[in-house]
Parts: sequence; structure tokens; C-alpha cells
Amino acid sequence: MKLKRALIPLAAVALVSGCVVAVAHAATTTAAECVDDPGVDVTCTVTIPYPAALTETVTAPVETVTATATVTATETVTVTASPSASATPTPTPTPTPTPTPTPTPTVPPSTGGFPTETTTGLPAGWTPAQTINGDYTVSTAGAVVQDIRVNGDIVVNAANVTLRRVDVVGGRIDNWPGARCNNGLKVYDSRVSTGRGQSGEAAVGYGGYTADNVLVVNSTEGFRSGGKSGGCTAVTVLNSYAHIVPPIPCGDWHGDGIQGYDGPALTVRNTALWLDEGSCGGTAPFFYPRNQGNTSVTIDGLIVRGGGYPFRNGMPGTVRNLHIVNGSWSYGPIDVFCSALTVWQASVSTLDANGQ
Repeated sequence: MKLKRALIPLAAVALVSGCVVAVAHAATTTAAECVDDPGVDVTCTVTIPYPAALTETVTAPVETVTATATVTATETVTVTASPSASATPTPTPTPTPTPTPTPTPTVPPSTGGFPTETTTGLPAGWTPAQTINGDYTVSTAGAVVQDIRVNGDIVVNAANVTLRRVDVVGGRIDNWPGARCNNGLKVYDSRVSTGRGQSGEAAVGYGGYTADNVLVVNSTEGFRSGGKSGGCTAVTVLNSYAHIVPPIPCGDWHGDGIQGYDGPALTVRNTALWLDEGSCGGTAPFFYPRNQGNTSVTIDGLIVRGGGYPFRNGMPGTVRNLHIVNGSWSYGPIDVFCSALTVWQASVSTLDANGQ
């Protein structure tokens, strides 16, 4: 691997042959460029010195997202389980609608900037129609579950389930609880807070799902792209925000905002990931490595903050509009297998008070 230093204009940062990370909004910037030697399997890692006078505020571009979600049913399941004041019983209501196929809807595009902790997830003023103490299992294909708070896990044991405006407290959303992955899961306008235990399980996983406007907070892990060997299909994360914190006690923690392991194809758009390590070392806000069964990445609009290297990728694909928060890393801004990517566009950015 050759490491060369170059003075490059910001406009020239859309890379094709190596990994260049520019300091955003500077007229020119000193950057480190990783260039792969032909035939040599290398990983590009970049560490950038910053000019002392770099104080400009970067306003991240607004990303318009148009995605297609496939839903095989529209019937709304109303949870009938009575709220329990005691944690002793563990109700597991099972919706039993008769799904009716409908045309495929289109997910509305994002209308704002990058998501933040205060603008993502449940609507302002939302209150649950029902509160369930204990795990909640969905066993009917095509079911739509909405406006519930679950003090436990949501276990998705059927295909093409939609979760809308759900609040998961002290648990996670799991669509691979058994031998098969239950693909077609859609999670919209929701919040997941796993708590700070040592489980190591993702807040949302494993695969074959779309998460749109999902807030992950007070959690030691974020989104997982996995389960390919169990039949899990592609993962899409849109307009979402994850604030990952260490467990208590710290222990042997390997926290990530998005992690790929045995991962199907991964798409991320208009999303922000913060690995808030404190004195306990996690892994990375974005971690999709080689040699762990992963597939490919498509990224367009991503803010990463924290970790040894905030952005770590070893798989083929395209990366556009990647913003690494200035000075948020321990070792360097990226750890990337450059030659695997066909498009690369990244900058070191300083966020304003609104997280943009």
C-alpha cells in the first residue's frame, strides 16, 4: 500500500481509485490518500491532521430518500392484551387477522436534514394505546401492529409484519427467533431502548427488514445486518438515528451502531450513528467487515461519530455523502478496503448545534 499526501480541492473528493477523506468546506485541504497496490489485498486506513484554524461549521446536505416497501397486507391488528401492573405474568398476545393483499405502497421521502436524537422515532406527543409488560409475539403473516409500548422484546415469528409507532423498553425487535428468518419486516416511526445490560444482542435484527425513522437510544448495540445463513434477506436503514452507549459494567464490549455479521446486502440512507464510548471501548458506529460472511453495501447519506475508526467497511459497494465527525475517533476516520468500492465520497465534518 502506498500512502501519499496531496493538496486537493474539496470538489475533487468523489473518488474512484482510492480512499480520500477531505476536510469539509475548506477551499483546499491536506488529505491522506490510500492507493491499493495492484494485486495486493490491503486495507486503507487514514489519519488526518487538522489545520488549527479549521472552525467552519458544515451543513450536511439534505438527502431525499425514495424507497419501495412491499407489504402484503393492510389489516391493522389492535392489541387486546390488558396492561398489567405486575411483571409476574408474561402475556404473549397473538394477532389473528385474515390478511388481504394490496398494491405495494411507496415510503414517503425524507423532507428534512439528517436525523437527530430529538427528531427521530415516535411522533411528538405520542402515547401508547396499550402497554404490555413482558415479551410480545407476532405470529400472523402480514400483521400490522401499532401504537403499543412493550416492556420486553417484540418477537416477530411471521413474515411481512409491519410495526408502526412502537416503543420497546428494556428489550429488542427480533425477527429470527427460531430456525427461519421472518423476512419482510417493516419498522416505522418507532423507538427501541434495550437498556445497558451485557446481552450483546442488536436493538433491531437480524435481517430481511426495513427500518425507517427508527430511534435507538440507551442501547449497547444498534442495527444488525445478519442471518444470511438462516435465510435473511437484505437490510435497509433509512432516516434513522442510533446513540450507542456502553454496558454497565463495561466488561468485554464490542458495541456498534450498525454491524454486519453473516450479513445480507445492506442499504443505509440519511442516517446518523453515534458510538458514545466513554471510558469503555466499543468497535465502530459502522462496522461491515470482510471475512465475516457479509455481502455488499450501498450508502448515501451517513454521519458517523466515535469509535477507534468511525467507519469500517471491507465489502464491495458504493459510499456517497459519508460524513465523519471531526476529531471523534481514537485512531483515524476510516478503516476501509478501498479497492472493493466502485464509488467513494467522504468528508470530515463539523456538525452545527442542530446536528447538521
